[in-house]
Amino acid sequence: MGLLSILTGLALCRALTDLGYEGIKLKWTNYLYHQNKKLGGILIESRPVTGDQYFLAIGFGINVDMSTDELAAIEQAATCLNKIGNELVSRNQITLETVDQVLKDIQAFSEDDIPQLVNAFDAIDALRGMPVNVLSSGQIIAATNAGIAPTGQLQVETEQGMMLFSAADISLRRA
Repeated sequence: MGLLSILTGLALCRALTDLGYEGIKLKWTNYLYHQNKKLGGILIESRPVTGDQYFLAIGFGINVDMSTDELAAIEQAATCLNKIGNELVSRNQITLETVDQVLKDIQAFSEDDIPQLVNAFDAIDALRGMPVNVLSSGQIIAATNAGIAPTGQLQVETEQGMMLFSAADISLRRA
């Protein structure tokens, strides 16, 4: 379950790259970025149904066509597909391709794929090797982003050594 957001993000990046949008990265655990600007986000809700079965709702939003003024009104640096691609692809085509890729990747996933998933995330991790601040329980931990563990947890190197964090526990910011 901890890898579902990573798997979804990688599928979205793959679909958008196939549509001609290059250089899209992921910020752990649920954001799409392009050149240090937020392009979209992923939200996953889960509810146990029985034993090891879950009901999952996977949602994502991608900024497609926004004006410069609309982007400037957002509190953080943001971008949209019409600013990064040579030709704007229709919203319908973007929806079809992204949903199709997410479903294919989730259905095809097995535990044997975890090492490749971690490597694929590391290759497009927007904050890999960078100084970051981890906000956890009201405290700020200065660290260096060391990628993800096979569980999907964030790994950071601190003065006290390597630490692992789950998405529900923290907020991650570039230092």
